[in-house]
Amino acid sequence: MAAPLTPAEPELVLRSSRRRDWPLALLFLLPSIVIFGLFVFYPLGRTVWLGFERSDPFGNTKFIGFSQYHDVLTSHPFLRSLTTTFKFVLLTVPVGLVFVITWFGIGLVKREARQ
Repeated sequence: MAAPLTPAEPELVLRSSRRRDWPLALLFLLPSIVIFGLFVFYPLGRTVWLGFERSDPFGNTKFIGFSQYHDVLTSHPFLRSLTTTFKFVLLTVPVGLVFVITWFGIGLVKREARQ
């Protein structure tokens, strides 16, 4: 009859099996990582890079740094839209939370009444 496992041995078995599963896990994740990178990370990075350049209608570009970002972030229409967005969030989120919590509470009361 084999000797019973000591408390340290099951932990070693779990750690070694986890190490062996990493290559298989990465293999299963690889298609998602490639697709996500192709359709999310590349366009996001390209968009930020293009924000650092100024181009004319003929496709000629010139690196200008943060000046376009500074112009947008300090413009009056952007700041006004940001203020409007915060007001909208401050009004709709609490109302929605109260509605959902009330609805949930009514559901719990009805459920308790049935039982």
